[in-house]
Amino acid sequence: PGEMIVKFKDSAQGKAGFASKSTSLGVNLKKSWGVLNLNHFSAKPGQNFESLLQNMKNDPNVEYAEPNFI
Repeated sequence: PGEMIVKFKDSAQGKAGFASKSTSLGVNLKKSWGVLNLNHFSAKPGQNFESLLQNMKNDPNVEYAEPNFI
């Protein structure tokens, strides 16, 4: 719960543009898979996960964002 997988449209540009927003959104980068251009984020405690996920999906640098299902 509270984790998501995010793929940026462009790995370097997407991550750079998102880095400045990550603190204000309340997410922590847990792991990156550079070859696949995938990133594993977790929400900070107290964050509304559904709202956070929707914000990620609406980011123009994000190709897709989905919950980290087991």
